[in-house]
Amino acid sequence: MLGMWIRRGVLDVKDAAPGKGVHRFFSFSEALVIDIMAFLTLKDISSSQAAAVGRVVASEVETLIAECGGLDYTEIDESKVKPIVWTYDSKGKLDYKTVHRSELPGYKKEYFQVLDYLGFAIRLYEALETVREDRIRSGK
Repeated sequence: MLGMWIRRGVLDVKDAAPGKGVHRFFSFSEALVIDIMAFLTLKDISSSQAAAVGRVVASEVETLIAECGGLDYTEIDESKVKPIVWTYDSKGKLDYKTVHRSELPGYKKEYFQVLDYLGFAIRLYEALETVREDRIRSGK
């Protein structure tokens, strides 16, 4: 699936064709987009729309990292994190924006879904940190 997304241009990565038998490396933002895409495509969202939402998530998380110096639950004021709300217009085109949690109960759209991306980002960040620490311990 991942290779198809890259070949079709749905997923934009720096290391699109590393060569046969060579491992492809992803930045944190690219890995986060992939994680979001996998989640949303399992919910029947098209890969192109899932990629668009994933890119918005990556941008929001990069801003959060810059403001907080990382992705540590103890350092993040979750009341300031805005979930992403996405809707579809009458032609089926995706529209999305960040909305503060306090605005969700009164959100006036016929159909919308909410993606609370902070959990995705922190889980991925912690997994990558664990791998990094293991590699340092093993000397690789």
